[in-house]
Amino acid sequence: MVVELPFILQEGEKLIKNASSAQYYGVGIINIGFVGGKMGGSGWFGGITTNQQKKREKSVFDAQNCHVYLTNKRIVFVKAKISLISGKETKLENIFCDIPLEFIEGIYTGTKFKINPTIELSVRSLNGEINKLVFAFLKIGSEGVFQGMKNPVKGMFDAFKPARIEERDEWINLIKKYKSSSKNKNSSEIEEPLKILKFRFAKGEISKKEYNQMKKELNS
Repeated sequence: MVVELPFILQEGEKLIKNASSAQYYGVGIINIGFVGGKMGGSGWFGGITTNQQKKREKSVFDAQNCHVYLTNKRIVFVKAKISLISGKETKLENIFCDIPLEFIEGIYTGTKFKINPTIELSVRSLNGEINKLVFAFLKIGSEGVFQGMKNPVKGMFDAFKPARIEERDEWINLIKKYKSSSKNKNSSEIEEPLKILKFRFAKGEISKKEYNQMKKELNS
């Protein structure tokens, strides 16, 4: 367990688990279409892309090497430098993504081949839009990216050897567990004030208009 965190825990927040040598595939925006230019021997040249934009999800073009932290309130992604030879982290940098557990609508396993086991998340944004995000558990140590160069035969088999699947599955179970407990806690925190509000209305301490307004604010 990491003792010194590269970020500050919120009030009532505690670290549950962390994973080194991971990779995050997020959401990017790209321009689509092509106008202008001429057809030459090697294809188009001199043209420009249009200003029409399209969202791309889980794209390798938006991949980011990272260290992932799970707390009882959120998943935090910290940018990391990873050695191509060993697959191990060499440096941690800044936070680039922070997902509150209450915003997660779905949790799934990713790629079928399981070379780098992945977790796929359906995450609700502040405007209500659902985005698909993925993070993968990369091979570490003897199963690093270029280890096969030392022993081509062993490297060829290791390249397709499942790695860190149990770790991935443990993460999925923990995310579901703390997402559920977070939801239940939030419900109980709202339920008790509503009981008090109803009691005050029944005693005539507040008007119906005040009751409805306060109830609306508690449920918002």
